Amino acid sequence: MTEYDVTEAMLKYGGSFVQQLARLIRLADADNKRRLVDAFPEYLAEYRVLAARTAASEARSLLKLDPEALLASHDRIARQQNEDGQ
Repeated sequence: MTEYDVTEAMLKYGGSFVQQLARLIRLADADNKRRLVDAFPEYLAEYRVLAARTAASEARSLLKLDPEALLASHDRIARQQNEDGQ
């Protein structure tokens, strides 16, 4: 899972603290990001698993050719590329 996938799961499923942590991780420079990750490894691990489950669920939906899941996946990829500046 990418950092984006993990922080996306944190933003979508986390409480207010976890959501703010995800925003900080996205905004932090390398040194501060490492500090955040080192300070809260349990949150990153929990949401990494959740992000993987979400991705697997999306993949199963795509295999069924579910148009709504396909569109949701496309939107997620487009947002990620937009945030990455591509």
